[in-house]
Amino acid sequence: MNVNFMSENKKDIVDFDIIYNMLYNDMESVKEFVVASIDSFSEFKQHFEESMKARDLEKLRNAGHKIKPVAQMLQLDEILNIYEEAKDKLVFNANEPEINSTIKKMNTFCSQLLNEFEEFA
Repeated sequence: MNVNFMSENKKDIVDFDIIYNMLYNDMESVKEFVVASIDSFSEFKQHFEESMKARDLEKLRNAGHKIKPVAQMLQLDEILNIYEEAKDKLVFNANEPEINSTIKKMNTFCSQLLNEFEEFA
């Protein structure tokens, strides 16, 4: 994999060593995990945005509940932080610009994450 270490590209979201170690360096299993992760994080990204726009805390929690174990396993603290921030914004009835800012932050993070997985796949 060609990794560009320039700061604006930030090719450091996914630590593939975690995945390799978790799956005993079995390349076939790693590829299957990556494909499943692409599906899971794509679905999460969509549901996150929909639930934030609808201000639907229950739907947001359901989306988070599905992705949280994988995010924790992969040490994706940023996605967890944005998710917690999003829940707070819904609970405290944040204004539209704040909601949109959080959606944008999650979309940016998830897009980079998905790009890294797709480059690997």
